[in-house]
Amino acid sequence: MKAARDPQSYDRQSVRHLAVGRLPRNPEGSHCGRLFAEQVCLRCTDGAALLAYTGVGTLRVGKEPETVRVSDWIRQILRGESRTVDQSLIYLRERATADLGPACEKDGIRHVFTVGAFLQGRPWAVQIRNFRFSPGVLGPPARGFVTVAEQVADGGRFVALGTPDVVPPADLRTLHRLANIKPRQPKEFRKLLAAVNRRAAATKPDGGYVSPHCTTAYLPPTGEPFERELHDVQGAPSPVVIPFLLFGIDTTESHEVMARSARAARDGGSIPSEELDYDRAGRESVTARNPLRPPRP
Repeated sequence: MKAARDPQSYDRQSVRHLAVGRLPRNPEGSHCGRLFAEQVCLRCTDGAALLAYTGVGTLRVGKEPETVRVSDWIRQILRGESRTVDQSLIYLRERATADLGPACEKDGIRHVFTVGAFLQGRPWAVQIRNFRFSPGVLGPPARGFVTVAEQVADGGRFVALGTPDVVPPADLRTLHRLANIKPRQPKEFRKLLAAVNRRAAATKPDGGYVSPHCTTAYLPPTGEPFERELHDVQGAPSPVVIPFLLFGIDTTESHEVMARSARAARDGGSIPSEELDYDRAGRESVTARNPLRPPRP
């Protein structure tokens, strides 16, 4: 598992977010696996939140191990019930302690969920993590996750997480300076964040921990329109969809079905009918499950 430095910035008008994608490569250097986003967007009864994480990316579960992406785990445990932002993050923390905590403690992995949220229009910065932090002191990883939250003041908020010293100092200063600037067009900041990620990936010697491809996202106070973009990926075998929960309805699989259909139409190909099962995607969208705790046969 790899942890990449994820530049994130918040201002009182929006949350702008960059997360490094994970896409395995084969020995020749081309993509050989499915890229997945390390972000989840929540539209709740009292606001909206954009969540990302660094630390654990996947876990293997079961006697015949199945790989479970943490982003899929998040959306599947939270769907099926309309919650407030606070209720969603409390439940995420409780499940992280139970489901991720043992592996993090055993393998010595610091894991952190970082959230930019709007609660009734007020901006908040939140972290849910399995370690204590104070200036100059980074505690060891533990089983239990804790929540640290603060309301964002007029100066905005900038957070960078992951492998130290891979983001050039000049880029860090730029992101700090822009944390409270409202963009004319959200895509301007998305392009800036993608460029920062490319430079971080080229940093020696630790840039190898950062993938050159990434996803960027933009969330206004109302939660709509939620904008996201995939950068610098060529040859990904399937479309990438950032998980999005709308009042407890998981729209991710429906969006994936539509994306596969659109790609097939564009390329002049076809896809199996079972991959265009809108009815199944609709049923799954409101069925909560915990893929890290599969039912016993």
